[in-house]
Amino acid sequence: EIRATSSKVSGSSSLEDTCQRKPSQAWGSYDEKDRETRDRDRDSKDTSKKDTKQRNAVFPDSTMMKAQLREQLIAKQYKVTDYYHVKGYPQWMAKSARFEYLTFLVIFFNAVWIGVDTDFNRSAMLI
Repeated sequence: EIRATSSKVSGSSSLEDTCQRKPSQAWGSYDEKDRETRDRDRDSKDTSKKDTKQRNAVFPDSTMMKAQLREQLIAKQYKVTDYYHVKGYPQWMAKSARFEYLTFLVIFFNAVWIGVDTDFNRSAMLI
């Protein structure tokens, strides 16, 4: 059994533990208790070996990618219009494609106007 007396290093008791190890407990060797602890810790991880291999793989598994794609295609797409009222003129207008395109057209012309106004405005201060 190896015993070493050393002064305590500022709050570190690991140095004493290291110096008092038996030769059978040298770094890299395990006794039965250490093996059980290591195995229990390994088994308690949330990820399985397959998941770990999948995350570390260069090319993802094609069957898993196909399954994810199918799930995304089957999932209902989010549309804000699903939350609109069912009856009335305002909901009909808001749901129409023409109103959507008209809104985009107004935004486009506004952006063009801001660009033209910025280029041709010769005043010293833009307010």
